[in-house]
Amino acid sequence: MKQKEFGFFEARGVLSEVVTGFEEFEEPKIVSVQYVEMCDTWRKACRMAWQMRRIRNMTYTMFAAYTGFTRQHVGDWFNKDDLQTRRSMPVECVSVSEYVFGNKLLSQWIAAQSKLTILEEMQVERALAYA
Repeated sequence: MKQKEFGFFEARGVLSEVVTGFEEFEEPKIVSVQYVEMCDTWRKACRMAWQMRRIRNMTYTMFAAYTGFTRQHVGDWFNKDDLQTRRSMPVECVSVSEYVFGNKLLSQWIAAQSKLTILEEMQVERALAYA
């Protein structure tokens, strides 16, 4: 994965020099549907993706350093309590987070919420292209 693929973050100056090491990470893996179904909220999906991270001893601080997010935001995103004062991970952060986690749980959860399969999404795109 190259830094230029994260246009949203690059444009906002969020990606730090630390992130240029994404070439060392493998592509994120698809997780079993059972894990996606266990998550009934976005915050639970974020916590599940964190629990399934490939680097088991990664701390919030390490995750923040890899992604360019602040430690405080990361702490809110993955904290087990769902207080109203807790921030949720913005969807714009999914792509870079999945590379560090090593799993696609967040993208899978978003797709599951829309009730569309990959094939259905492709059919919609094809239909729009011919319209």
